[in-house]
Amino acid sequence: MKRFGILIALALLLVSLMPLSTGSAQDGPEFPLTIEDETGAALTFEEPVEDILCLSIACLDHLYVLGLEPVGMTDLLTIPYEQHFGELNEDIVVIEGGMQPDLEQIAALDPDVVIGQVGFFEPLREPLQSIAPLYLILPRTVDNTAEQLRTIATITGDPDAAEPVIAAFSDRYAAYEALAPDDTKSILIVFGAAEDDTMFVEADNGQTCMLFEDLATCPFELPENAGPFGAFGYEYFSFEAILEVDPDVIFFSGYDTDRTQNDEVIQAMQENPLWMALSAVENDAVYSIVPWVWRGGHGFHFMTMTLDEAMPLLYPDVFPEPLTEEEIQAALEAIGDEDEPIEEATEEPGAAEEE
Repeated sequence: MKRFGILIALALLLVSLMPLSTGSAQDGPEFPLTIEDETGAALTFEEPVEDILCLSIACLDHLYVLGLEPVGMTDLLTIPYEQHFGELNEDIVVIEGGMQPDLEQIAALDPDVVIGQVGFFEPLREPLQSIAPLYLILPRTVDNTAEQLRTIATITGDPDAAEPVIAAFSDRYAAYEALAPDDTKSILIVFGAAEDDTMFVEADNGQTCMLFEDLATCPFELPENAGPFGAFGYEYFSFEAILEVDPDVIFFSGYDTDRTQNDEVIQAMQENPLWMALSAVENDAVYSIVPWVWRGGHGFHFMTMTLDEAMPLLYPDVFPEPLTEEEIQAALEAIGDEDEPIEEATEEPGAAEEE
């Protein structure tokens, strides 16, 4: 039987992750409450957070699965919000300026906290000091994503709100892993067209590649001399290197945000003989993807979308369609996880691998 490492890890997270306050789950966390963000900065909240300003996709994702809406967001997020989280109502303020959001607009909005991504918004820490705490995040693994979701749920006063989301994703992943073939395919996740005979590729330490750890294989390791995007799991690799690993499936995103140019970019790349020599190209296994759904640094909503999109493309004989809730429960029953106490599943993690 295939191993269920991610399920065990999430089960451990659910039963052993220390709460951020000494208050009971029933009564909610105690305030004042101090947390640390991904940079190690300490943030103290005197009372539960209500008005959250989002500067990152992960922020939108976390709030969405918690049933919350941001009080505002940067203008870079409006398209993904409307496409994947719902209609942008007039109560949500759009902050102009993109990666350099308008501080006067933020001050006028008077949020309780501003949530942004590590690696982009650190320069805002000082100018935001007199306005609102800056909580910087970057989901890198499933466990890390769960921790950040729990933190946001906690500072809003309802830590238990994160648990059903984590459990549902754990069930879905375990079902896909249980049903997927043992002979997993290799995948290449590409963002952008070829530049100087290289392609911008996600390495094995990127969030999405790590998501597929037990379902498929990302063939590239991040080199030690990786460029500035190496911290996020991305690097340029030559066509020769790509041809050497020769992935089974390629998930491809062009430059635009709604994949309208993907087909045009892929068509233009047919002039490159190295591209045409790839097995995925020869086998018509190159699939167009939406960058902000697949690119790392997001939460459980987009990770669920990624799994449900990828698995039928990777293993169509097993998954003609994404798994339904009924199929997920049937798979869990088949592997015995649904009725097995969490304590038994976590005391001997090697047992699941030996079955």
